[in-house]
Amino acid sequence: MGVSEELVRELRRLVAEEVAREPEGPLGPGELEWEMEILGEVVRGLGHEVFSLDWDSGGPGAGAGTEVVYRLAGKYLYLSSTYGWTGPYDTLDEAYGHIFVSAATDSVCCSEWSEDEIIARMTLNGGPPVLHINGNPWPFETLEHRREQLEGRRG
Repeated sequence: MGVSEELVRELRRLVAEEVAREPEGPLGPGELEWEMEILGEVVRGLGHEVFSLDWDSGGPGAGAGTEVVYRLAGKYLYLSSTYGWTGPYDTLDEAYGHIFVSAATDSVCCSEWSEDEIIARMTLNGGPPVLHINGNPWPFETLEHRREQLEGRRG
């Protein structure tokens, strides 16, 4: 999806302000790499982390990462370990409403969803022996059973 035009405009405004204060900065305005670096600093510094998913495939290179959603000024911004920043979104569901779980998934934490709300959003494609959800250990078999229960309630 990428970063919205609205966010890019606001980011460019912030970059212009920063360049006016520090004209000898590493890159000039319009350099997306620097804008994204500043965006990250602004969101991490002023936003609140509301969702994270940690994964580790055990492989070399890009074999591990964290997916994170921040809330800032009533909007949600998603930082993908693979694709970078996307957003802003109006809801957390828009930012990261579908949780794919595989053997590489270590943990899922969310300050806005209960464990059941997290589990209901999951697609299970195998999984680790134990997945931590909001800090609590869930053996995979128990997680599968709970997912089926929740699916039965919706159906």
